[in-house]
Amino acid sequence: MAETIADIWKRDKETIESKSLAQILSFSGEGKLMDNSRTCQEMREFFDLLPTEQIEIYIEECLSLPFDFSGYALQDLVNELGKRLGFSVEHGLYRGKKDSIGFDGLWLSKDHDIVIEVKTTDTYSINIDTIAEYRQKLIKSDKIQSNRSSILMVVGRKDTGGLEAQIRGSKHAWDIRLISTDALLKLLHLKEELLDDEATFEHICQVLKPMEFTRLDYLIDTIFIAGRDSQVVEGSVSEIIQHSSNPEQKDKQKPVAFHDACISVIQKKMGIPFKKRMRTLFDNSEKGIGLTCAVSKNHGTDKNGSYWFAFHPSQKESLSKYKKAYICFGCGSSDLVFMFEYNKFLEYLSKMWITDNNGRMYWHIVIRQQGDKYLLARGEKDHIDITDSILHIS
Repeated sequence: MAETIADIWKRDKETIESKSLAQILSFSGEGKLMDNSRTCQEMREFFDLLPTEQIEIYIEECLSLPFDFSGYALQDLVNELGKRLGFSVEHGLYRGKKDSIGFDGLWLSKDHDIVIEVKTTDTYSINIDTIAEYRQKLIKSDKIQSNRSSILMVVGRKDTGGLEAQIRGSKHAWDIRLISTDALLKLLHLKEELLDDEATFEHICQVLKPMEFTRLDYLIDTIFIAGRDSQVVEGSVSEIIQHSSNPEQKDKQKPVAFHDACISVIQKKMGIPFKKRMRTLFDNSEKGIGLTCAVSKNHGTDKNGSYWFAFHPSQKESLSKYKKAYICFGCGSSDLVFMFEYNKFLEYLSKMWITDNNGRMYWHIVIRQQGDKYLLARGEKDHIDITDSILHIS
């Protein structure tokens, strides 16, 4: 069987990263994006493996350096964003067919479904009646429901004044919303870089469906929740520092971010790839394996290191949904990573320090170095030797 683009990416990322999306597409499958083609299957499999930063690069390439089939590639890339936002995604057709419904994508969730229409530009007038008809046909075929579905038009550029006016003047104005690819990417970055609570993000995602904002309470609530939850980790670490025997360090804390480097170590150890789902949540959906990976700088000395983390109930709930789950901690750098089986680690939580402040509860995780040993600190003296939990790459 011929090697696919996904196979090459797994084996040699640098080679693929040096190529443009147009070049990659040209030597994938038949070299043409057509419905139900091998190229289509290979490219979607490839997009599924990519970090979001690379997806963003390819979206920009489709918009700034258009090439043959760039509009179709953009359609697949937008649907990949939908998957990462947490929707169950059904890809649509590249080209409409007489006996098929011509939507670009269908994003399904537990309480609202969205019919996706992707446009690179609003330079040309769009037949909104045709797009609305796609939704009606999906309703008649019982794929979605009228009272819990809408249309989202995803446009490549922010300058969409003409299209906005067209939507507002149509009879379908209430059922359609418009968003740029830039804004959609910002929403995904919010999920991947700032949040760990899936319920919070589900609340934020409600802005993608039609809402009437004469009363602004919901919009303000959304902004408030996003801001509050994005600060949870920083506030948690500050409170953990108060348990330190070195209080003069309290005002010297700077965020650290080497999650990706730690995930690379974990992937090599386990021999499978992981995709980022939330700020610290990663998974391999095919294997049903999920893990959290938190990181900390060294708050101690070179010989007696001390690393502080917060473990939240939302992380515990997220991991409980996987067949197999792990909790990982990166200490100082990706050279020192600890990995625990989920159920085993839960046994350790009973004597951990806890903060419960106005309903915001989390466990303090403190890892301390004593010579050649590493201890998981619990209470005053009930520490656990976790040296054997260090990940070693052979």
